[in-house]
Amino acid sequence: MIYLLKGEEKHALKNEIANILNKGKIKGSAVFSYDGNSSTFSLRDLNNELFTYNFFADKKAVILKDPLFLTSGYKDKEEKDLEIFYNYIDHPSEDIELIIYAEALNFDSRLNNYKRLSKNARVLNFDPLSEYNFKKEGSTLLKRNFAYFDNEMIAYLLDNADGKLTNLYQDIEVLKLYPDKLDLMALKALIALNVEGNVFKLTAAILNKDLREAKKIIDDFLYMNVSVPYIIASIASQFRFMNSVKILLDKGLNNNEIMNELNIRSEYRLNKTFEAIRRFHDADYLKILYSLALFDERFKSGDVIDTAERLDLLLLDIMGV
Repeated sequence: MIYLLKGEEKHALKNEIANILNKGKIKGSAVFSYDGNSSTFSLRDLNNELFTYNFFADKKAVILKDPLFLTSGYKDKEEKDLEIFYNYIDHPSEDIELIIYAEALNFDSRLNNYKRLSKNARVLNFDPLSEYNFKKEGSTLLKRNFAYFDNEMIAYLLDNADGKLTNLYQDIEVLKLYPDKLDLMALKALIALNVEGNVFKLTAAILNKDLREAKKIIDDFLYMNVSVPYIIASIASQFRFMNSVKILLDKGLNNNEIMNELNIRSEYRLNKTFEAIRRFHDADYLKILYSLALFDERFKSGDVIDTAERLDLLLLDIMGV
């Protein structure tokens, strides 16, 4: 059997790999792993494994992580080895579970190689849940592990997980190491702030003119000692990214083409960007970037003294409230 596993929920994806191995009663020396994005990866070695019978077990598993040859950036330097691999894909062995999954790559569904593989494989997607289902399942998961958590603590962890149960599972594992009951302050100190995800939420709050939410996110940044120049640079970078997405949308590119063009790994993040840029106008973009650049210049010159207060004034300026 051939499995093609993809999606952002790495925790669920790896659980599925474990389930496949358990179901086939495959373990230990009968499991062979390859990293297709490694500089030492050899397609020839992979082929040799696929065409070699395992004398020590009834079945074996070959696990291939991040196969670079399924992406648009791959150059066909191993045409002969590729053809041998796809001959196997067309006629797989019943004694081998071939598990192919992506952790740091975007599969390019337009490629003939990908189409040929997906035609012969069982394709399983592990994409993030809808916002409603994520909050529902995430809340249940947190209450099951930490019955004493209040609504504010749960909301903080859900916001910080950026819509992914995988991130939430990682936070839970960290929190379990702490022997005593936590309050919100201790919780924030233990959990690394998801800076990228919160910058995205901050730009959305700016576009929505939601001053209260924007101040809350910035206060969290400052509490976690994220520097002011980094906050400003991150906001500016996010707005430039949103403008790039808007330009490609205006050119008529679809989701996959935009993700490949901008090297985006998260379709969830791209969809959230689509929602944000519906309120995005060129004049707003230029005004916001000008305000950020001016504030950054004043900060570096030493003109800005009270950082928290000046950041509040910056928010008022770029949000026009």
